[in-house]
Amino acid sequence: MSVVRPPDLTEPMNQRTFLQVRPPKLFSQKLRQQIKRFNEGRDLQLEPFTFLDLFSGCGGFGLGFLLAGFRPLASIDNDREACDSHRINFDRHGCVSTRADIRQFKPKQLAKVLKEIHGRKTVDVILGGPPCQGWSRVGRAKLKSLGRPTGQWEDDPRNILFRRFVTYVRHFRPKYFIMENVPGMLSHGRKDLTPKVIQAFTRIGYQTAMYALDAVEFGVPQRRTRLFFVGTRKHSGYSVRDLLAPTAKLNLYHRGGYIEQPWHVTVQEALSDLPPLQNNHRLEVSIYRHRRGRPRTYPALMRAGLNGLLRDHVTRLHGDMDREAFRALRPGMKYGALDEELKRYRDDIFEDKYRKLAWDKPAGTITAHLAHDCYTHIHPSQARTISPREAARLQSFPDGFQFCGNVGDRYRQIGNAVPPLLAYRIAGAVLARLRRRDRRGR
Repeated sequence: MSVVRPPDLTEPMNQRTFLQVRPPKLFSQKLRQQIKRFNEGRDLQLEPFTFLDLFSGCGGFGLGFLLAGFRPLASIDNDREACDSHRINFDRHGCVSTRADIRQFKPKQLAKVLKEIHGRKTVDVILGGPPCQGWSRVGRAKLKSLGRPTGQWEDDPRNILFRRFVTYVRHFRPKYFIMENVPGMLSHGRKDLTPKVIQAFTRIGYQTAMYALDAVEFGVPQRRTRLFFVGTRKHSGYSVRDLLAPTAKLNLYHRGGYIEQPWHVTVQEALSDLPPLQNNHRLEVSIYRHRRGRPRTYPALMRAGLNGLLRDHVTRLHGDMDREAFRALRPGMKYGALDEELKRYRDDIFEDKYRKLAWDKPAGTITAHLAHDCYTHIHPSQARTISPREAARLQSFPDGFQFCGNVGDRYRQIGNAVPPLLAYRIAGAVLARLRRRDRRGR
């Protein structure tokens, strides 16, 4: 690795910090062909390896594994609109999209479904992202504001849903499992809870490694750091060591910074081909913006195989004062720096109430809060917040992926998802290990 200028961790995080490394090959021809097939509604090229998707949401995690060639057997989630979205996108690929409360829906019931539909009760990989609001910094702040206890993870029943994940792993005994969660687990009540999670899997016979990954390093135009627990059965011949790279630098994450690379996909690269919108634009079908010359790599990947029509590119209604504030705001500028006549909220509490995207940088983390408002993701050049399709682009959902429900439902599904391109890279690493072990076993 050739270092041009090492990062100075004392440098202000709003300055551009580069550690020059060789750009990875983010978007292979195989990936483009798979996305093209997906957007066109055709069958994908799939391997014999299978997966289950627990707490699936609309299917971002599962989509990455599907594009990598894994066969989806079933998914489980309890969100009506997310399940509708999952069904529209995955049923044609053989997945049984199941709406159920996983606290009551038992592994034996799912095994029976798999036997009836697929003729098998076994699975190679289990995915899942148990709801994590109680572990997240935002979730803990909300509990504290309501006067509820936050010091013990057992106090929040949402944090125990991961035990259901463990129960499913124990029942199906997959070759690998991958569980996603938030970095807040590292500092819940000033305690690192990740050893407890790893211990839970150790007790059922799995060796587990934890990886902190930032989606921006894997071709996603968004800074989004999450923890991924990867496990495999002890003495199975499979390994979880040195599986995923590059790993995120958590000291930078906790300070709100990251090491910027010239090959990171920016907001401009991600959104530049989408048509401009007026305030309160509600037409569900739009037409791509036509530009001369060769299209940028990322938009070409997202819209591969489509016929020029675009869905979910709609906007919310914003008042005149909000729109004036959006125009006055500069990327990186704090809400408190706005002129007093443009403020609708207390700037001592809502210092970051408005945040405008910068064309030349990746976006900040897309979250489910966008279902309430999108003030954290204001368009760089249009006096509005981003559309669901723009949020989906920043999460790396192909344009052919369909979302169900009202506008708020769609934002929630997009914000809760694992970015498909990040999941695709994880799936590729797992697939390589599965193939290698199978070749040795022959």
